[in-house]
Amino acid sequence: EEGSNDCTSPSIKKEGKDNQDSSAEDNEYPFRLFRGTVESNVTCSACRATSCKIDPIEDIGLDILPVTKPSSASAPARGGSERNYSSSTRYTSSSRSTSPTSNLALADVTQALDRFISQERLDSGYKCEKCGKVGKATKTSKLASIPPILTLHLKRFRYGGSGRAARSASGNNSDNGVSDYVGPSGSAKVEGHVKFQSILDIKPYLTPKLQDTDFKKAICRLFAVVVHSGKNSHSGHYVTYVANMKGKDWWKMDDGKVVRVSLNEVMQAEAYMLFYRVTNHPVATQLREAADAKSAASVRIMDAIKRKDDEAKAAEEKKRAQAKSAALALKELVE
Repeated sequence: EEGSNDCTSPSIKKEGKDNQDSSAEDNEYPFRLFRGTVESNVTCSACRATSCKIDPIEDIGLDILPVTKPSSASAPARGGSERNYSSSTRYTSSSRSTSPTSNLALADVTQALDRFISQERLDSGYKCEKCGKVGKATKTSKLASIPPILTLHLKRFRYGGSGRAARSASGNNSDNGVSDYVGPSGSAKVEGHVKFQSILDIKPYLTPKLQDTDFKKAICRLFAVVVHSGKNSHSGHYVTYVANMKGKDWWKMDDGKVVRVSLNEVMQAEAYMLFYRVTNHPVATQLREAADAKSAASVRIMDAIKRKDDEAKAAEEKKRAQAKSAALALKELVE
């Protein structure tokens, strides 16, 4: 049927002990905090049938290469090649260019997220599951579920390029704050500031179904930023900025050195990973209620222990008083 998009999840169809172990794993605390799902819909250009697939993610890889205006003929496209899709832990949007970074400013996080959900044209090698024809198709992706902690991974490393050498050969030597370097390992780092927000509205990137259920409002608050210093993925140093529980104070964690910093310093950092707390997330609410219940149970247990101790002390005092009274009575009889 045209437009059919019944989604399938590989984890749902698994059976037996392995699936039970996987389900138990998914319910563990770290997985509940970081794991979400992404829904991708592929529409065949021939029969217009749509196939839908849901896969787990633990972070979202965002393409931060400079944004350029596409021609009207290619506006709906996303580079003409299918994005890499890992069904295990990470969703990675494809880099639409393998050329070095230009003098254009890098895409900000909002632009990168817009890329994440924009339509992509698959090449002519796509085979439709319904009509069986090999041809072109389009693909869109949105978040089918989000975890309490949303992790955004900015794709600062690329492989197989020729770095500054290629840019110099093209006669473009203007960095405008953006640079890349290819080390001996063949990995290149995209350097430059990527604008991000301390408060992020993630609702536009959710599926309509998710928007209408748990997340009519989907506001995320930044609480951690990881920065990589170095020229490639095989070397360098990591520094982390972390906010306190109330989110008012920020601290810079650099190995054993911890110093308080301003929000402005955090927002100007060349972020590699961004961690957002989704406000009023159902899972977070469940975990908080469970923690409160455990805390209340602990208080009740401690109160019960204290009552027993008090009762035991009172009984002991009563015994001592009775013994003292008996001793006094015996003394009076003797006298």
